[in-house]
Parts: sequence; structure tokens; C-alpha cells
Amino acid sequence: MIDIITASLIEAVFAAIAAVGFALISDPPKRLIFFTAILAAAGRGVRYFIIAQYGIGLSIATFVAALIIGFLGIFMANKLRCSMEVVSFPALLPMIPGLYAYKTILSVVEYGKVTELAAKQELIVAIFDNGITTVSIITALAVGVTIPLLIFYEKSFTMTRKLKK
Repeated sequence: MIDIITASLIEAVFAAIAAVGFALISDPPKRLIFFTAILAAAGRGVRYFIIAQYGIGLSIATFVAALIIGFLGIFMANKLRCSMEVVSFPALLPMIPGLYAYKTILSVVEYGKVTELAAKQELIVAIFDNGITTVSIITALAVGVTIPLLIFYEKSFTMTRKLKK
């Protein structure tokens, strides 16, 4: 259990670093970068913990992590008086399935070169396995971060407004 928690914290730290890099690309207000790092760390750490501790699949764990990022993003955006997207979207980027997408494209290219039937069958399986994993993770990220925005739809219009005193 301690090993899983330690590994989750390491995942969280590296996700926070990556999220800061992604956030800096879009040039947000500097006060928001720290909160983007917190969201990324929470999401990636929880995703790793769920997978390691409970054996839940990558797509479902990503969906749960995206939900957490979405709900925390709504809360932080309300407190910081900014758009939820500015804080949440860079936090999602460290969970993009780049390796699976790369393996899908690599298998497609290899499929065009191979002439043996057995090798083609293996590559077809790899294409579909990695491709479906890529699509399901991206869908989980998009749906997971959108659900809190839809739940708090009315609130999302007032987040950037100043409070009347």
C-alpha cells in the first residue's frame, strides 16, 4: 500500500510539472498556474492509485480522474474568478494517451510493409487494441471534464463576474 501511495505521489508530481508547461504555453494569468498544477497532480495521482490499488481499467480510471479535475476546476474557477477551462484543460493534457496513439500509427505503417498473413493479423490486433484504447481515453477525458460543467451550467456563467457588495 505504501508503495502504491509513493508511486501515486511521484505520478502526481510529474503530472504537475507537465501541466505547468502546458499552462505556460497558453499564457494564462500567472496566479492560475499553481492551481493547474494542483488539478493535474490530483487527477493523475488518483488515476494511478485507482489502477494500482483496485485494478480498474485505464479508461474508467481516466474518466474518474477527469471528473475530479472537472469538479475541482469548477470550485477553483469560482474562487479565482476565472474560466474553468483555463485551469482544467492544461491539467488534462498529461493524461493524453500519446503512447497508444503512437503505437496505433506505427502498427498502421508496419501493416503496409508486411506481407505475411500471421504478421498482418498481429498488426491488425495491435491497431485495434491501441486505437480503441486511445479513443476511449480521449473520450473519458472529454466527457469527464464536461459533466461538472453541465451540472453547474448556470454557475459557469457567473464565475468570471465580480461579486456585488
